[in-house]
Amino acid sequence: MKVYEATCLGHDGTEGKFKATAESVEAMKQRMLEFPGVKEVKSVEEEVPNPNKADYTICSKPDHINLVCPHCEWDFDLSWNQLYEQIGNELYFGNHGEVECDYCTQTIVLGDCEYD
Repeated sequence: MKVYEATCLGHDGTEGKFKATAESVEAMKQRMLEFPGVKEVKSVEEEVPNPNKADYTICSKPDHINLVCPHCEWDFDLSWNQLYEQIGNELYFGNHGEVECDYCTQTIVLGDCEYD
């Protein structure tokens, strides 16, 4: 199997490029024509691996948390930096710390957290 890049024309007239693995140029053409939006395969080229190329991950930095007050149902955000100074590393794991609702000023105990 090799990696190929196909330039295709869609039914709406737009042109797009797609990368996929296939056994041959002809197999890649057939694969592209199976996609419902592809009208025509204009070209297929074998991708030549670049030994100096590396994949990478974009890492997100926390900016704020979002929560809904269990007392008044107010949906609001709190600054990550302020909370981190108050709570520390435990903020990453949830179920640690308390905050005050911006609207009703009631105390809210922080529960489970999830990442977005």
